[in-house]
Amino acid sequence: MNQVSRQKHFRIRQFVLLVTSTVTVMVGATLTPALPELQRHFADTPNINLLIPLFLTLPPLISAGTAPLAGYIADRFGRKNVLTASLVIGLISGTTGLYVDSLTWLFVFRAILGITSAGVLTVTTTLIADYYSEGKRQHVMGMQAGFNSGSAVLYLILGGVLAELHWRAPFVIYLLIAVLIPYVIRYIDEPDRNGRTQTTDEVKPVSGIRWSTVIHLYIYAFVIMVAFFIVPLQLPFLLEERFGLTARWAGFALAVPALMGSVSSFLYRKYRSWFSYQALNGLCFLLIAIGYIIIAYAGSYWLILAALVVGGFGYGIPGPNMNVWLGEVTPADMRGRIYGGLNGVLFIGQFATPFIITPIILANTLHGTLGLYGITTIFSVIVAIGYGIVVYLERKNQS
Repeated sequence: MNQVSRQKHFRIRQFVLLVTSTVTVMVGATLTPALPELQRHFADTPNINLLIPLFLTLPPLISAGTAPLAGYIADRFGRKNVLTASLVIGLISGTTGLYVDSLTWLFVFRAILGITSAGVLTVTTTLIADYYSEGKRQHVMGMQAGFNSGSAVLYLILGGVLAELHWRAPFVIYLLIAVLIPYVIRYIDEPDRNGRTQTTDEVKPVSGIRWSTVIHLYIYAFVIMVAFFIVPLQLPFLLEERFGLTARWAGFALAVPALMGSVSSFLYRKYRSWFSYQALNGLCFLLIAIGYIIIAYAGSYWLILAALVVGGFGYGIPGPNMNVWLGEVTPADMRGRIYGGLNGVLFIGQFATPFIITPIILANTLHGTLGLYGITTIFSVIVAIGYGIVVYLERKNQS
């Protein structure tokens, strides 16, 4: 392969990797605006109001258990094999909603779809860490998060529009996985067990692993995922109850933070040149606090959109920030497991969110959703202040 062909191969490989990573977003975002339609279709099912939120959070539960396993298998037997198998599973299980009419079987296939999320997110992130280092890694990790957030805009809007046609219609989106599989087989290069591969970037080896950073980021990942997942889980119902708006309007609203998160992610390399990892973690919570307090008291749909613009900028920071940071403290032969563990924690956060927020919503003294966003705002401010103190002490010690 000559130099021109190599460069072309590298560019296509990067694009395929970034687009493939959006399959994880597809798993959840596609059906989020359709939750009210699903609830109405299966209205005769006992406790359907409790089951429908689990329809969205069941895949993350399975992903939480399988992401570390996917990382281990990827470290032992190859990244490409795990990625290809995950996509095949996603194609089969995701499209079953087009013909299955049993809620029980829909739950079964949603659970299987969680395997796809775990494998795709873990392997694509690990491969980026394998392929690139330092500034290039920051750039591509930011692009990965940007692609994921940007694709969520498409999936949410398309899912909302299709849900108004028929509750089955959003499942058509999962057929897009069939287009990706041949490109993954053709263009994704398998690194050796030390993480080396054909690349345009000189990847520097990492000796040892910094466990304190890993544990810190795992805890942060769980907390930030709970804060994030409040919006897709509750906003469709909030808009319907407060303003009488349908799934289409919920899809447009949910696309706003996804779009803003995409813009923020693409700018990550610039942010990283200005702020430390710790400072960026704190900034994320500060932006969430501003957005959520506006949502708590918003009297119009347009004010909620404005709040989602602000909060959405915070959505684009944690993904690349955590992934780049972990890449710097994890040796190549352990990356699959460490990223798998991180993704497992993220998925646990998604699944746990309904159980954490439901008591708040049901508490009349907290005024339901108003109280939920208010409490999340207070918590986010406290976390942001905590990170601010850490950054101040670090700078004081360095001076």
